[in-house]
Amino acid sequence: MSFLNFDWTKLFEKIVDVVHKAEELYRKKTGAEKRKFAINCINALVDVPYVPERIEGWIIGLCVDLVVYLYNKWFGHDWIKKVEVKDE
Repeated sequence: MSFLNFDWTKLFEKIVDVVHKAEELYRKKTGAEKRKFAINCINALVDVPYVPERIEGWIIGLCVDLVVYLYNKWFGHDWIKKVEVKDE
């Protein structure tokens, strides 16, 4: 599988799922601790072909930051009570 043929949608779905799980499991932890947990989990679950792990972690970190930023902006900092992740 090449970098361009990688299923990016599955990566984004995993990011959303793991961000929710981090918020549920680490409710009392800092944002930085939840972010680190999310990045490590996603990086362990997903391998983007031909991308070094360090770059992969950076890309995942940006995506995690974007998801959290949008949830905070759209739903407020208590978004976990308002946003539901549906299992498929």
